[in-house]
Amino acid sequence: MGGYDRRTFLGLVGGAGATVVASGTGQARTGAQVSTSVTIQATNSPVGAGDVLHVSPEVWNLEYTGSNVDVVLEVSDEIVDSEQVWIEPRGRSALGLEYETYPVRQDVSFPVTVEAGTDSDTTTVEVYANGPPSPGLDVSIVGTNDPVHAGDWLQVTADVQNTGTTSTSGTARLLVGSDQDQVDAESVSLSGGATRRLTFRYETYPVRQDVSFPVTVTTGDDSDTRTVRVWGRG
Repeated sequence: MGGYDRRTFLGLVGGAGATVVASGTGQARTGAQVSTSVTIQATNSPVGAGDVLHVSPEVWNLEYTGSNVDVVLEVSDEIVDSEQVWIEPRGRSALGLEYETYPVRQDVSFPVTVEAGTDSDTTTVEVYANGPPSPGLDVSIVGTNDPVHAGDWLQVTADVQNTGTTSTSGTARLLVGSDQDQVDAESVSLSGGATRRLTFRYETYPVRQDVSFPVTVTTGDDSDTRTVRVWGRG
């Protein structure tokens, strides 16, 4: 992904000595330096270009007195959202901040920062020009235990990856021979970008002669094939 230039994507230019104003609030960034701890708990990244990015921070008040705390969301050093919250002594507040992303023409990634009191936290988010990739289960055979003797168990190991950015579920199947008979299957559920390694088993026939045949692992979205060998018992 490309970088994120604030002049191009935000359309904001801050001159020397300028006062940065929170978008939509019309208030200058102020607030006492309350002793805090800030953690970004979650975002809805990746999002499509022009969609609203949601950022969910948690702010702890480390003081022994209750305090009003100014919490701001920054993109490329510009404040794009802010909220003032009252936090009890040694207490916490979980809140949501938003930023309407620019309708970019190419995929971009950039850091967002939540700052409150004396602490801040930063995470990288992604914006896709044509929307986040749809989920799909790609598969790759990474190994087998062939050659095996006739009648023994053949094992086929495969990696299944969700190529999308949201969770998806499906069934991975082991097919053997030119007729692609299903001999084993396993359900799989993966979060966006996650990979799971699966091992399938097939009890070979007690053939008398050496044979070779294809084995295929398929998810419906993708498949991979290997040729395996079985030693005959003749």
